[in-house]
Amino acid sequence: MEDNTKIQKSNWLEELSAKSWSLEMTISGAVTYVVSLLPRQIDKGLDYYLEHLAPSQSKIALMFPILSYSFFMVVAWLLIGFFIGHLCVRALWVGTVGLHAAFPAGIRYENIPNVSEHFKDLARERYGTLEGFIKRLDNLSNKMFALAFALAMVFTGIGIIYLVAFSIIISLRNTLQPETLTLLSRGFYFTTFVVAVLIIGFNYYAKKRQVSDQVGRRFAKFQMAFGYFANPLFARSVNYLSLTFLSNVSRRTYYGGMVFIMIFMMFSTILVTLRKVYQLSGRTLNLERAYFSQGSFEYKFSSDAYDSLRPEENAVPFISIPSDFVQETYLPVFVKYPRYLDDRIEKLCGEINTTPDEHGSKSSQREKLDSMRIDCLSRFFQLKLNDSLYTSTNWMFAEKENSKGLITYLDVNNLSSGKHTLTILVPSKSRSDTTEVYAMLHFWHP
Repeated sequence: MEDNTKIQKSNWLEELSAKSWSLEMTISGAVTYVVSLLPRQIDKGLDYYLEHLAPSQSKIALMFPILSYSFFMVVAWLLIGFFIGHLCVRALWVGTVGLHAAFPAGIRYENIPNVSEHFKDLARERYGTLEGFIKRLDNLSNKMFALAFALAMVFTGIGIIYLVAFSIIISLRNTLQPETLTLLSRGFYFTTFVVAVLIIGFNYYAKKRQVSDQVGRRFAKFQMAFGYFANPLFARSVNYLSLTFLSNVSRRTYYGGMVFIMIFMMFSTILVTLRKVYQLSGRTLNLERAYFSQGSFEYKFSSDAYDSLRPEENAVPFISIPSDFVQETYLPVFVKYPRYLDDRIEKLCGEINTTPDEHGSKSSQREKLDSMRIDCLSRFFQLKLNDSLYTSTNWMFAEKENSKGLITYLDVNNLSSGKHTLTILVPSKSRSDTTEVYAMLHFWHP
């Protein structure tokens, strides 16, 4: 009776798996589409951080956010690759099943024309039957689908922990000293690393030497609790998948695959980080053209600087105008003001606060404060057209595509025909009595 029950359960599971392939392809296709949107959203997240949250632009301060950006970008592309690979394997399986339905006999080696008997014997030995190939494709597809979802759940858990820790750090930035905040963040990451190393070390020690049942069980509970802490949403599901893989494949295959994925992600993260650092520093990581631009302002045409040429999904650059070809009398110029400039502006202007006036209204106080801030920013952002430096620029606060900054209108009616250069200068980081180029663009006048 028990054997019949086991057979019925086994048949039920086999029937379910046989009928689920179409749903599997639908889910995989939908997940592939959703995951394909991640790289652009990760780009937007880093752009938002650099513009609105980054306290400075130093390479040391930005290294951890850029490394995190690179890690999640590699994760996104890795998941895209896994799900697309699964779709391809499952599609091949569907095509092979259809071929078997058309030719139920499968591969008839004895009927293969124009080949020797030795080739037929070798082909029969190497390829086997069509049914066997279909089963292998089905098994591979199922494993890829489960592995892709396991990786997706693991990396989603890591992403949630990172976002929570990052949000806490951002919220504490204004209340704690920078040294204290740095110490707390480093302590958190160091503690997590030490706990992970202790778990691995104890497991290795327990295999080599016998430990008491009480100690072993307590540590096993701690190990399981740490897994739930590291991935509270998907720990149970990930354990089902990972333990199934670990108990059914060889250790060499399991750990070899894990090591390969880790090495691949490490090198990919380094490459993405280098590319992003070069991009943020205004340089290009050019590996295809020996004589192409190194990203200098003077000789580079950036389409993002022109509203008519910039793709909708791209962020507004440091300086932008409506078009690269200007025919109107007045030219609107928008200059972006990111948060990390606050410290440099404060060195120039100091803290700007209005003195409370008993007879003045709140609106007049705000108007006075804005006037003082505009005056400060007018001294910080200096506008230069060709070789002429504007001594008086009527800046106004403005927002453009979720970016905060300043806008002014230049009279370009009397400009000569041809190319013109618009430059924004700011006080130098090293010496306050000198200036450096903040942004530059070129436009043409008829």
